[in-house]
Amino acid sequence: MFHKILKSGCRAEAARLCTAERLTKLIAVLCIIAWRSFWTTMIACVAPDAPAGVALTPTEIDGLERSTPRNAVGRP
Repeated sequence: MFHKILKSGCRAEAARLCTAERLTKLIAVLCIIAWRSFWTTMIACVAPDAPAGVALTPTEIDGLERSTPRNAVGRP
């Protein structure tokens, strides 16, 4: 599942970087993103009613709330 998130979700193969160093740095960041996505998915399976604070920091929650339109499902 991690590989699928990295390959399809993060589109790691679509990167067209000119140097190995840049590609290495991009893959490092994408691995963190893919791991967090996978981890959050697993938490949701085990505890679907758990608060967002179980998987996200207050800063991350605030950023997501600011980036989500007010008329989105579940938003006041």
